[in-house]
Amino acid sequence: MKISVIPEQVAETLDAENHFIVREVFDVHLSDQGFELSTRSVSPYRKDYISDDDSDEDSACYGAFIDQELVGKIELNSTWNDLASIEHIVVSHTHRGKGVAHSLIEFAK
Repeated sequence: MKISVIPEQVAETLDAENHFIVREVFDVHLSDQGFELSTRSVSPYRKDYISDDDSDEDSACYGAFIDQELVGKIELNSTWNDLASIEHIVVSHTHRGKGVAHSLIEFAK
């Protein structure tokens, strides 16, 4: 896998992949021991994330390529303390579960 800087218009090609199917949700309960999480099955529904089209001048976008195909992207913004924050990360549906997001996060470190 190769990771390199990509222009925003190239990164936008993955925005159609920015969704997933929700089958379970977390319920949060307060107990004497603190917060407890439990999962609950729900009727499946699609969760879409809309990309913010306003590119920040202090941001950079990197793409993950396998066999010259763009399969993932990560958008990073610089913060006030000279660190970076992940603004957006997307992996194509055909490459999810194969370590692409992990590689992008490791690259960002």
